[in-house]
Amino acid sequence: MIDTYRGIRPPTDSFGDFALYVAFFPQLVAGPITRWGFFGPQLVEPPIVHFPKVDAALSLLAVGFVKKVLLADPLGGFVDTVYAAPASAAWVECVIAFYAYAFQIYFDFSGYTDIAMGLAALLGFRLPENFRHPYHAENPSEFWRRWHMSLSTWLRDYLYVPLGGNRRGTARTYGNLFVTMVLGGLWHGAAWTFVLWGAFHGAWLALHRALSGVDWWRPARREAGGTPRTPAWLRRVVTFHLVCLAWVPFRAGTIETARAVLAGMASGRGIVSPLPFGTLLILLVGVATHAFALRWDAHRAWERVPRILQGIAYGIVIFLVGLASTRSERFIYFQF
Repeated sequence: MIDTYRGIRPPTDSFGDFALYVAFFPQLVAGPITRWGFFGPQLVEPPIVHFPKVDAALSLLAVGFVKKVLLADPLGGFVDTVYAAPASAAWVECVIAFYAYAFQIYFDFSGYTDIAMGLAALLGFRLPENFRHPYHAENPSEFWRRWHMSLSTWLRDYLYVPLGGNRRGTARTYGNLFVTMVLGGLWHGAAWTFVLWGAFHGAWLALHRALSGVDWWRPARREAGGTPRTPAWLRRVVTFHLVCLAWVPFRAGTIETARAVLAGMASGRGIVSPLPFGTLLILLVGVATHAFALRWDAHRAWERVPRILQGIAYGIVIFLVGLASTRSERFIYFQF
């Protein structure tokens, strides 16, 4: 309704088209948030599904199920154990859980998005991109351009801009950033942990904007013009760890649990025997997907694989997902 009021996209005269847009099942429960201006034009002509679209859809479905069942769920089992009793967990377990939840929620939610996009493609429709390797970001602004992109642009267009955006002075801009992210936290649930998560990101975005004229981390080298800059890898490492820090209250459920997890990381308490090598291996997969994804086009590489090998790969995925799906948990974003 707001987009129609703003003249971005006219309304439809077809109740069937409107009903299809509202009730389009692949993205109905957890997104990606699809606006009428994106979906409506696809209804002008009947959707046609060609084989290349089916091929791309199947690869999205396979990747999505692997992310969810084979990567996110095993991480979730470890994270649940630590967060259920953080006071008795060893410091190594708390540290591993600190990183494990970051990749659990990424694999879980981006996996859901891949499945939704794959299902839509099988029906001849496109859904908006929702993730673009978010842990590759070098600052909080870039993170929100890569993470849950349909929500971050929604917050921008329907909260931040109507509040005044950056048009009413510096102090008001910082306040608008903070309020927008706090409301974004409350969107996930009426709990202080979500408020804390949103406030953390709002304050971080405001601080980054305030310091964006200079480098936002300790200068490590100078470019030819004399402007202090830090290596890109260091900015990514710092950004990733601050994002992980914000995930702790988001996952914890209570402020006390979040405090216990952070205290456990610094406690040096106990040892883990044996180490959770399966969890550590999945974490390495998560790091690798971000480290190489922007340098290597996986989709083009997959297209060059012979069809018989693609079929074998799909068969292996179906077998492994079917084997592990009996222990699969519901998607994280189904609770919001």
